[in-house]
Amino acid sequence: MMQKADTSQPSQRDPDLLTIMRTTIEHYRMFAPGDHVVVAVSGGADSVALLNALHELAPTLKLRLTVAHLNHGLRPEAAERESDFVKNLAHKLAVPCICELRDVRADKHASGECLQEAARTVRYRFFSDVIERCGAQKLALGHIMDDQAETVLIRLLRGASTRGLGGIPPVRSGGIVRPLIEVRRRSIEFFLHQRGIEFIPDTSTNEPQYLRNIIRHELLPLLARQYNPRVVEALCTTAALARNDEALLQDTAAHIADEALKLTDDSIRIPVSLLESHPQLAGRIIRRAFELFNGSCRGLTSLHTDAILALLNSRGSSKKISIAGGLIVRREYSELVMNPEHNLAAFHVQVDALPADVPLPQINARMQIRSLTVADDAALQCTDVSDTVHLAAESISLPLIIRSWKPGDRIRPFGFNAQKKVKAIFAEKKIPVRLRMSIPLIESGGRIVSIGTLRIAEHCRVTPPCRKVIAVTITDTDKH
Repeated sequence: MMQKADTSQPSQRDPDLLTIMRTTIEHYRMFAPGDHVVVAVSGGADSVALLNALHELAPTLKLRLTVAHLNHGLRPEAAERESDFVKNLAHKLAVPCICELRDVRADKHASGECLQEAARTVRYRFFSDVIERCGAQKLALGHIMDDQAETVLIRLLRGASTRGLGGIPPVRSGGIVRPLIEVRRRSIEFFLHQRGIEFIPDTSTNEPQYLRNIIRHELLPLLARQYNPRVVEALCTTAALARNDEALLQDTAAHIADEALKLTDDSIRIPVSLLESHPQLAGRIIRRAFELFNGSCRGLTSLHTDAILALLNSRGSSKKISIAGGLIVRREYSELVMNPEHNLAAFHVQVDALPADVPLPQINARMQIRSLTVADDAALQCTDVSDTVHLAAESISLPLIIRSWKPGDRIRPFGFNAQKKVKAIFAEKKIPVRLRMSIPLIESGGRIVSIGTLRIAEHCRVTPPCRKVIAVTITDTDKH
């Protein structure tokens, strides 16, 4: 059911939402003139306010907007109402809208994550797909100041470093921005009420089994009543100070680590002397090594880093520990070595005829290659889905070679005038070193024509009047 905002006005000390938002955008340099911004809209008050506020500011800031809405497939009837609401809202504002249904439960089953983590993973994957499909530069999310305060308290109660106490970053890598992060909830509600804007209330915020809801409805109001009426602002100030301190510590650790870590295609080596000479930064140096090798620090906990540091007191290479991402760490004399528990095997398959269904057991994948006839020019304009690429048939000759990456491989990517190393493309796409062997290359006539579904070669691009294409679909056999 749709709802109108509370009529209570924000405090006289609170500037209006648009003023706060503009100040935040300018302070963190969230946008540049001409940016195409994907706005994540769930239908709740915060995301609806974000979309409407950005729509008002877009002409001045010279922004182009696209709405993105994900149906997680968890509450069929309610989710359908939310999708319809978001589509209608986008239509009223004359903003393009991309709505999709994705099966979070299937992803949870495949990944082993809890339902909330799986939903988050699917959601960000969807946003990433939309950004790439639209050619957008930024993703705007609707987190607000109250969310920030709740996050800081949750982490404080559980125990956290400056990294954790920094809370929700206003700007994150990958173009993620949060323009409402310095706006209070009461200002959101007043903004929506002033303009008569409806939204769909989030009923999950009242479910008592979630710690965040207890903090929101019980602990924060208690602290505001009895200790500090501006406790939310105080917690957010703490988060900002912690982020500044953490940024300095991270930069220092990264500078020290990047000069000393030894990164290869199948491992990363950390000198023991490096950790012993910088004990206060040792945990951050380990996180940096994990990030360089794995692509991100997701999944690496303080328990992992503590266990790795305990290896400093061991000798030889008999002791090893398993950590996140299917990696192991062991001590080899004067170094700690981080590498996959099971290295991916190289593969090389020849395809002599089409259609072809090529199993790739080394990487738990299957590749289907088929010839298609395109009926009209409109079909040629369709962007490839995430697991399929299309190549101009006239540029392809049999046999095809499907193989793993080798150092020195080069391709002239779609839209480029010169060749690039495949390794450089992996780096641009932030493909973890340990996963690069799992991306199959397609070779025709001695030239690489496709790097999995990441990039195709310029000479294989499909353009009118081309009528025949080669469709290549790669699926993960672990998910079937």
